[in-house]
Amino acid sequence: MKQLLPRSNTLKVDRMANLTITDAIEDNTERYIWAVYYIFVFLSSFVGDSLILYASFQQDAFKLNKFIVSIIRHIAACDLIYAVSSVLPSAISLIANPA
Repeated sequence: MKQLLPRSNTLKVDRMANLTITDAIEDNTERYIWAVYYIFVFLSSFVGDSLILYASFQQDAFKLNKFIVSIIRHIAACDLIYAVSSVLPSAISLIANPA
């Protein structure tokens, strides 16, 4: 039977394949500007979504349909998950890994 995939010792891996655009930044000034931007995005997302979730669980905070309040809660929760799982690690990686 013919071998479809190359052997593992002959497989060449592109070293830039797993990098994002911010990983290729070599200038420390630009790297810290991006880090400050990511921290600002994280903090504004965290504070805003926390306030929205807190207010949505209070009685009569939003005088809207229960379905729409539920959608607002889900959007805020998803944004918090994204901020914690993507934005914050990106900021930490920019600060911790100088060029």
